Amino acid sequence: MNILSRITSVVKSNINALLDKAEDPEKILHQSILEMKDLFAKAKVETAKTMADEKLLQKEAQKNREEQEKWGKRAELAVREGNDSLALEALQKKEEFSSKLVVATKSWEEQQKAVETFKQKLKELEEKIKQAEMSKNTLIAKKKMVIAQKSVKKTMGVLNNSNQANSFARAEKKLERIGEELDAEIELDSELGRDDLENKFTSMEKNDEKLLEQLEKLKKKVSPPTTLE
Repeated sequence: MNILSRITSVVKSNINALLDKAEDPEKILHQSILEMKDLFAKAKVETAKTMADEKLLQKEAQKNREEQEKWGKRAELAVREGNDSLALEALQKKEEFSSKLVVATKSWEEQQKAVETFKQKLKELEEKIKQAEMSKNTLIAKKKMVIAQKSVKKTMGVLNNSNQANSFARAEKKLERIGEELDAEIELDSELGRDDLENKFTSMEKNDEKLLEQLEKLKKKVSPPTTLE
C-alpha cells in the first residue's frame, strides 16, 4: 500500500467506532495519533519530493520549448539564405524537440496533479490528527470527571455512615460547650472586677461618714457656750 492509499485509509477510518470496541480507548487513541503523526511526517517528505519532480519537469518542458523555437528560427534563416538542405535539417531538429515537448508537458501536467493530490491528502490527514487529539482530550477529561465523581461518592458514603455522623455530632457539641465555658469565665471575671471596685468605694464612703461625725463632736466640745445679755 503506497503512502497516498494509507492516508486515504486513515482519513476514512472511524475513530469513534474503534474506541467503542477497545478495552483501553485512551491507549488505543494515543497509539493511533502517534501512527498518524508518523504517517504525516513521511507524507510531507514524499510531497516535497513530488514538488521537486514537478519543478524539474517544468524546466524540462521549458527547455524543449526553447529548443523547438530556436530550430524553427534557424530553419527560417536557412530558407532565407536559400539553403534548403540546411533548412530541412533544422526542421528535423524542430520536430524532434516538438515531440519531446509534448511528452515533457504531459509529464509536467500529471506531476502537477500529483502535487495537488499530496497537498490535499496532507490537509485531510492533519485535520484527522486534530480531531483525534480533541477526542483524546475529551476522553481524558471524562475519565478525570468519573474518578472525581467516584471520590465524591466515597466521601459522602463515609460522611453518611451513622458512626461517623455520631462522632461528628459529639465533637461539635464538645466544641460548643468549650466555647460557652470560655464565655462564662470572661463574664465572671468582668462581674468580679465590678464587685471589687464597688466594695472599695463603699468602704471609702463609710470612712468619710465616720470622720465627719467625729469632726462634728470635736467642734461642739471646743466651742464655748453662747450667753444671753
